[in-house]
Amino acid sequence: MFGFNRAPTLPPDMNDRACMLVLNNVARYPQHWDSGYITADTLLQEINPEAEPHRLTGIGIVEIAQINPDGKKLADTVHAIHDRFGITDPNGEPLRVSHDEVRNTVRTGGHVALRAVLKNTLAGAEYFGVAAPNALTRQPRRQHAAFMHGSNVAPQMLEYLQEEPLVRSYVFQSLGVLAAQTKAKSRARQQEASSANFIPARRQRNSH
Repeated sequence: MFGFNRAPTLPPDMNDRACMLVLNNVARYPQHWDSGYITADTLLQEINPEAEPHRLTGIGIVEIAQINPDGKKLADTVHAIHDRFGITDPNGEPLRVSHDEVRNTVRTGGHVALRAVLKNTLAGAEYFGVAAPNALTRQPRRQHAAFMHGSNVAPQMLEYLQEEPLVRSYVFQSLGVLAAQTKAKSRARQQEASSANFIPARRQRNSH
């Protein structure tokens, strides 16, 4: 599964930042693949020589494959956000999530992002006729988030992208477009929601 490990392999601070990167994107773009495109585009900036400095997070493909979500810590963060913005359940109570729920959400979000990178990497390899490593091509191409097996997949995918500039450029462009489209759709939905909730002020009658 993309090398996800049960024991933490990242420094605690980096692990926390990697988990929050995924969680923030899932919260902002809740559609399954939408958050994956946004996260994947962010991960790829770490190997993009033309990346703008403010887009660099220090979290790349390999790091996101090693995240070990702390369900309690993440749930506490989510609850603090819900309390701050008054997000409630159908009964009007502060919305709460279980430790397992938020842990699985982050793991799945990381999987989806890595699968998006893999899917576009294989498409780029096919387009340019550049052979991809067996560790990438032998993976079953199905949409289930947990389709990946073998801890060497993420490092090999990173190494392959670093060594094949044509494929790397293809992946940058493809996921960049998908991420931009996702953001545009999100803005459009927000504008539609704002318009639906807008009630024009009544024009006051002239009393004279």
